[in-house]
Amino acid sequence: MPETVVIRARRETRDLLHDLARADGATAIDMLERLIRETAEARLRRAVASDLSSPAATEPEPAVWDASLADGLNQDEDFASWR
Repeated sequence: MPETVVIRARRETRDLLHDLARADGATAIDMLERLIRETAEARLRRAVASDLSSPAATEPEPAVWDASLADGLNQDEDFASWR
């Protein structure tokens, strides 16, 4: 069994945690771990969604375009034979 520690909580919080766990047929420890994991995942999803909706996310950095221009390929070369 993994090591456990005592976490201080208000009595109402502890009772609510036990009620949630009981309703799901889980232990209080499992429910607490699940709630924390779900909260962390939700925060990550919100952060990613926020980043993707920012104007900077839809406009590539100039350095990205510069790298593609400096890829070493000759712009005048016919690449049709490569297919």
